[in-house]
Amino acid sequence: MKTIIQFTFLLLLFSCSSTNTSKIEETSKKAFLSNETIVYKETTSNHKLTSLDIYTVKESKALKPVVIWVHGGGWAIGDKFNGMQQKVPFFNNLGYVFVSINYRLSSLQRNKTNETRIQHPIHVNDATDALYWIYKNIHKYGGDTSNIVLIGHSAGAHLVALLGTNQKLLKERNIPIKKLKGIISLDTQAYNVPKAIQNLKGKRLYVNAFSNNVDSQIDASPYFQLDNYKNTVSNWLFASRGNSIRKEILNDFVNKINTKNGKTEVVTMNSYSHRDVNLLISDTSNTILSDKITQFLKSVFYK
Repeated sequence: MKTIIQFTFLLLLFSCSSTNTSKIEETSKKAFLSNETIVYKETTSNHKLTSLDIYTVKESKALKPVVIWVHGGGWAIGDKFNGMQQKVPFFNNLGYVFVSINYRLSSLQRNKTNETRIQHPIHVNDATDALYWIYKNIHKYGGDTSNIVLIGHSAGAHLVALLGTNQKLLKERNIPIKKLKGIISLDTQAYNVPKAIQNLKGKRLYVNAFSNNVDSQIDASPYFQLDNYKNTVSNWLFASRGNSIRKEILNDFVNKINTKNGKTEVVTMNSYSHRDVNLLISDTSNTILSDKITQFLKSVFYK
């Protein structure tokens, strides 16, 4: 019964991405003629979970900057195609190649005896492997591998922040951190996983994704990863909302980035919901977030 309630909570929390996927896929070819799906890594799981979609801009001799989207869903649900009807035109119209990635998900049907179940670090390893494929191949689709920005919401915001702080992941794949021009991490409290588990609602989701092992929780925390390296990705954009503990976790992370010579900007969104933040990424009628994202991307590319 608890699992059913938890899953219902997830569906409500991430209803911003709940458009019927099959219906979207039926219309995708008409809406996005430049869409191409790639399996970036072979696993024993459903290949869809290790695939990515590429949305190119109009043909141009010049390579275009690349924006990579990582979806949310509590590390347990969600898909790379959710919300693309709004996001693809927004980023393509700005002149950027847009890539949306999937990663393997932690089942809410927990089997405590199954030691091979999907948990950290599988999510972030998949995201890094997707980044590696993009880094090696996106030039074939008009993308500039020297100008990449990662953007994510909720669980995706956690994963892009972890990609921006755990430089071991990049070094293992020979991806220079300087190629990542910025990280846009929108509305997550998972910068410090142990503190989130101790103080915030949704503990079961965190344990589901990161286990009860404190060492694993620390390894999954961008806040603690910053202790391992002298510098970090140079430019960061965040959205701040929620209760005082949620904001405190974000502020601690932002302050730590600043001590590493990073440049940070926080968009205050107190009157908006978690769902609203995702919707407002590409909303040009309410520009509280979309304008900030537009300005951020223009400021970091080709710097």
